[in-house]
Amino acid sequence: MTYILGSVCSDGVVLVSDRKVMLHYGAVHEFEDKLFKVTDWMIVGSSGISGLFEKFRAHLRAYMSSPNMENTVPAIANEIERITYGLNEKYRGVLAGQNFDVLLGIKSSTGAVLQYIYPIGFAEGVRKYKAIGHGEPYGSFFLKQWWQPNMTMLEVAGLGYFIIKYIQDFELDNTVGIGNKQPQVWLIPKKPPPKGATPEQIQLLNPYQLSNMDGMEDRVLQKIKEFKQLRWG
Repeated sequence: MTYILGSVCSDGVVLVSDRKVMLHYGAVHEFEDKLFKVTDWMIVGSSGISGLFEKFRAHLRAYMSSPNMENTVPAIANEIERITYGLNEKYRGVLAGQNFDVLLGIKSSTGAVLQYIYPIGFAEGVRKYKAIGHGEPYGSFFLKQWWQPNMTMLEVAGLGYFIIKYIQDFELDNTVGIGNKQPQVWLIPKKPPPKGATPEQIQLLNPYQLSNMDGMEDRVLQKIKEFKQLRWG
């Protein structure tokens, strides 16, 4: 019930997500955020059972507000592994094997990192790209054809936008979509702050959510139009 694309790019890491959330066993849907800022340097998204992800976020918020919390990449990543495994195991019988997995975008002291957390609670670094969610098979063709390691965050964001829009407009999966909105895009620059950087300079290099996608949207809509005009034979 999701499509989230994470990619390592020439200038950082990008996360792109659809917004469609199915409610009441698919009877109704809403459009909501699916990517969330855990700290100033970590963005998290998930696919699978939305109720489990809500529990995951609640557990993670409790950990982050704990006086014993260690605010480092390894410590928080280990805790996310533990929570993911614990919740999936706890509800495995009730949910007939359905589960959730997690994508993490991290700004570290050495750059930007993308990690995938399997439902079993194992974290693996992503070197190229990783798509999760029910719509993943439909986007794999375009990623194999068009993704390149030298692409920028904005270029991959446009590709992810196109994939989500393509899945929606061609009705490939009715659990993936953005309606008449735009996808959610988080950019995590890999450039480290210079020595002696001011707080304002450091803040500009932290993960940030892309707010203006008008030019990108124009290109995506044109590409969708071209596909719709294709005819066999």
